[in-house]
Amino acid sequence: SFVTINEIMKNDPTQIELLDCIHPCYTQLDKIKLTDMFNSFYISMTPFDKICCLIEINNYISTVFKEMTGHSVGHDDLLPLFSYCVILVNIPNMYSQFVFLDNFFNRKAYSGRYDFMFVSFASCIQICEDIIKDHKLANLDEDTEEGTEEETEEETEGEAGEKTAEEIII
Repeated sequence: SFVTINEIMKNDPTQIELLDCIHPCYTQLDKIKLTDMFNSFYISMTPFDKICCLIEINNYISTVFKEMTGHSVGHDDLLPLFSYCVILVNIPNMYSQFVFLDNFFNRKAYSGRYDFMFVSFASCIQICEDIIKDHKLANLDEDTEEGTEEETEEETEGEAGEKTAEEIII
């Protein structure tokens, strides 16, 4: 689920800081302003209002990007920036918010930028899920490596003439 983004930040806060090195636009985004904008998204009651909040967030990101680079943002830049903002702000139950939109947003009635924003948000959620999955797999690999080292040390001690647990019990 999406709430495990907090776990990523607690376990490896440098992961989010690495993004700051990629593009200077990341450091220029105002976290407080983004938090307020995402809070508006979170408390909006209708799917259309939620999509409008997401469009407002993307407009803010686009403005910051244009100020930093001098050119308009393309989707290749916007999607990672938007995903970064979602992770940075960490609104609770973001995946549930997406499911709500997926179930109730009438994509046929609102095409164009509204539908584009819905698809962008869906892509963002997928990116965040992939980050979580990769992080969990990385932690699993670390746990496995640590367990292997401990087992090897125990086997070495047993072979060195010290009594093993079986010998003590018998």
